[in-house]
Amino acid sequence: MSARAAHPTGPQAAAEASSLSPARIPGTMAATSARFPCARDLAPTIPEMGCGIMKRSILTTAIAVLPLTTVVFADPAPYSWTISSSSTDPFVNTGPATSGVATKYLWLVCSDVPGTSASGMSSAAFGIVEEGIDLLGINPMNGFLNASSDPSCLLLAVGGCPSGPVVVASIVVLDFPGTLCLAPCPSWAEPLTVDCEATPAAWGVAWIGYSNRGGPCGRGALCGASVTLCPGSIDAPPGQRIEVPIVLDSEDPLELDAFGFDLVFDSEFLTYVASRPGELTEPWDQFGTNLLEGGRLRIGAFTVTPSEVTGAEPLAHVVFDVDPLATGGAGLGTMNLTDDIETVFPCYGEVSFFCFSDGDVNEDGALSAGDALCAFKCYLGFGEMPAECQVGSGCERVAADADCDGECEPGDALWILEQFLCDDPPLHCGGLVPTCLSPEAPGVRAGVGGTRFRLAAATIPPGATVEIPLEVGGDAPLRSFGLTLTHPAGTEIVALRRAEATESWAGLGEGCGEARAVRLGGFDPAGIVLSRSDWTTIGRLVVHATDDAAGSGSFELVEATDDLGPVEFTGGEVTFTDVLPSRPALETGRPNPFRESVVIQYDVPSGPPRPVEIKLYNVRGQLVRTLVDGVAPAGRHEIEWRGLDDADCPVAAGTYFYRMRTGAFEVTRTVVLTR
Repeated sequence: MSARAAHPTGPQAAAEASSLSPARIPGTMAATSARFPCARDLAPTIPEMGCGIMKRSILTTAIAVLPLTTVVFADPAPYSWTISSSSTDPFVNTGPATSGVATKYLWLVCSDVPGTSASGMSSAAFGIVEEGIDLLGINPMNGFLNASSDPSCLLLAVGGCPSGPVVVASIVVLDFPGTLCLAPCPSWAEPLTVDCEATPAAWGVAWIGYSNRGGPCGRGALCGASVTLCPGSIDAPPGQRIEVPIVLDSEDPLELDAFGFDLVFDSEFLTYVASRPGELTEPWDQFGTNLLEGGRLRIGAFTVTPSEVTGAEPLAHVVFDVDPLATGGAGLGTMNLTDDIETVFPCYGEVSFFCFSDGDVNEDGALSAGDALCAFKCYLGFGEMPAECQVGSGCERVAADADCDGECEPGDALWILEQFLCDDPPLHCGGLVPTCLSPEAPGVRAGVGGTRFRLAAATIPPGATVEIPLEVGGDAPLRSFGLTLTHPAGTEIVALRRAEATESWAGLGEGCGEARAVRLGGFDPAGIVLSRSDWTTIGRLVVHATDDAAGSGSFELVEATDDLGPVEFTGGEVTFTDVLPSRPALETGRPNPFRESVVIQYDVPSGPPRPVEIKLYNVRGQLVRTLVDGVAPAGRHEIEWRGLDDADCPVAAGTYFYRMRTGAFEVTRTVVLTR
């Protein structure tokens, strides 16, 4: 539940209010939304207040998860602020991103409210938080002074007693898509304004922020009664469907027979689904909506029989789907009011998302290997959480994204498993090395200079199934990896089977997506040590050629993630042919002699896969390196030797012999290494 700051009264409160120390003002509330990472997620700690002069009717948004819950009406507050892109109009609160340096303006909109003790402003304290937009500086204007040493916070004082509307400061930004909102400064309590009455009082702040992302950010209505919703009273799980009633609230009777307005919403997290008339407009003659660009929905209605409004009446209900990875909150607001509501004040609301990216997929309050497995399956499923991992909250996918990067990945599964093994609790956005692991221990995540992946070339007869080795090389331990590839037309992915190096891994698998996309991934706390100069087989990709497969194609890398760093992907060529070798063969290496590496081709005859062994010896007959030792399908294969022994140490220049054995077949070839 949200808390509302009390209004201090009496000499002691007045003295403390005039000291401009927000933390000392009675009744203020420290921010408690520490589990939300984004700047705009601090907004829920702002009290749901508005201010009232000029007009007494406002059009507001109130948000509810289906089925609708009770709308919460806030108390009026006499001080309101806006962030606008205009120095002459405080209500230019949305607009396109320019991707360059731009200036926004902080406005004090209203402060003189009949029936309250507030008049003009003497001081104010709050922070300006940005998401997406880069804040470069805040410059007070029109006699206002800023006593804060924090570049993102304002501790305002002014000589005199100004009332709104007035420009208080210019805000210089890099204007990328995002939001600028008011919130607590990190070291202070909630935003507040102190009036300049003979007995000062501190008041909560209602505000409208600036957004160029398709929807406003705001808390409270301006200059009128307000309708707001705060986290704890209304929550919307990511991935769920919500309904937003658009409520007209009028203290005095108001006659309506036609209206129109735009509903702006945060299109990053909210997708428009449908609209329906409100209880007031259900019997009207016409009701219509039209979805415009930039997160804007136009709504209009008329009737030949006017309706009278007193109090709060819904004009429309709008249904949205919430993005499965939504975090924090999403703003909504009304603008461009016409006809009978042209003089009504717009207002803003927020739908708040309460899911945590803490790894606790099944929401039992603890981490487990099952949570890690679900995060891994989410990656292999191209972001879709499997049915067996769903508990009905809609938060499972967000929980699996333990590092808060917007995707569930094998690295998230690894972190969840390590937290479980160390008996550590769920932690929103992770990021810490589990307590029982030393940051210096081998295998603990570190920067990676680069990783090499390759799939061996393969010849596949139409209708046949083969195993293609997946090999990796690099200069750091590999503890988690994810590869998104496209596979050639005419192929189907059957499975990713474990190799000797990954036999004991916690997870290794594959998942197929649309447009011939396939994901390969794995994770394990112990990991494996890679070699920059050689290859390690980490899996065998089972590939089936369709009956109509013809010609050739190749696997292509789309994306790599986790411990891979910059990735070099090679190989993966697939040739479809009915002509397979009739007998085993071992070719002479190319080039020969060689300085850096030599490629050796060998043939496995038609028939079922068979054991193949290729070993390399020096002139003394000593084993230098085992090049191949496993089961190979029919077709032509190749192996690369980089002049290293089985211990990955460079060997001396000279003549070497390599021998192939498969069944009764045995043949030896010669290769010369020069330095």
